[in-house]
Amino acid sequence: MNPTFQPGSPAARWLLAVCSGHAPEQWPAWPRGQDGYLLAMARAHRLAARAGGRLAAHGQADSPGAGDLVAAWRRGVGEQGLFCETLGELDRRAVQQGVRLIVLKGADLCQRIYPPGERTSNDIDLLVRPEQLDQAEAVLAAAGFICDHPDPLDARRHWFASTYRSQIRPRLQVDLHWALGARHRTHWKLDAVFARAEAQPGLAAVGRLALEDLLVFLALHAVAFHGALARWVWWLDMYLLLQTTGVQPREVLERARDVGGAVALGAAMTRVERLFGGGFPGRWGGPSIRGRWIEALSAEQERAGPGGWRRRLVAALSVDRPRDLLALAAWAGGRAWRRRRRQGGKPAA
Repeated sequence: MNPTFQPGSPAARWLLAVCSGHAPEQWPAWPRGQDGYLLAMARAHRLAARAGGRLAAHGQADSPGAGDLVAAWRRGVGEQGLFCETLGELDRRAVQQGVRLIVLKGADLCQRIYPPGERTSNDIDLLVRPEQLDQAEAVLAAAGFICDHPDPLDARRHWFASTYRSQIRPRLQVDLHWALGARHRTHWKLDAVFARAEAQPGLAAVGRLALEDLLVFLALHAVAFHGALARWVWWLDMYLLLQTTGVQPREVLERARDVGGAVALGAAMTRVERLFGGGFPGRWGGPSIRGRWIEALSAEQERAGPGGWRRRLVAALSVDRPRDLLALAAWAGGRAWRRRRRQGGKPAA
């Protein structure tokens, strides 16, 4: 059993209440004697900076047990500054190259819904149209980033993203996406995604996803890609987005059905409700039968810890259309066969 994935413990209840944005008078009592456990949980779920920022914002930076969390927030402020500086440079170079990009996940959310430093991430995720991939790579190369995939051409043919690492600042990396998920799993139309994209404040060539696209994409990322056993910060992202003005459940549901993310969205809303409350499932029609299975499987997996067969089963259950699941299985099997051939092994009979 992995205790850092137990949402019912006193440490978890304190962490989730603080991070969800409740006022201090609504916070549970500090879990005495669980300082180390709480810190490990906050780090495992990427919530240490969020909790530290909330403590500092409410004048509790010097309270017992707060030191490591506040220190994580202060580091987050510095790292966010570095990421924003890098994104600004990439934006200027993208203007010169005539390429449009969309910022994804943490690099968007840290400015859209979080105070400075509270939403940390490991990288900058960017989306580009496939026909502008060469230009985007030129942008990254000019900024000192090189691809660290052992076979970049193979990644282009068979995957949807690749990592580029800074030669100057090894802490920096960019995940460049030319699709919003694995082949056959979803049906995003990138021209429409770019047409709906919003301006990213302060940037010219780099935009951000429309709100309904962002919610569906985050649900798919957490449920379909990570088997619904996500770091709690991913569910917090969705919870805070749902508090913003402009969320139209009907539009979000329509987008989810259109791209093949309806099951994932229902499962994600159920998980958000379980961790943070808010009464969201009723606004979305409630989870499907498969969504309930996903919730049960992922709740059981939380008690065991990350990984395992349940994660793979959840990923399969979250594919909306059965024919897509067959195509996805054939594609994944072919990809594994090709990898074995490149490595000099014999494909399985």
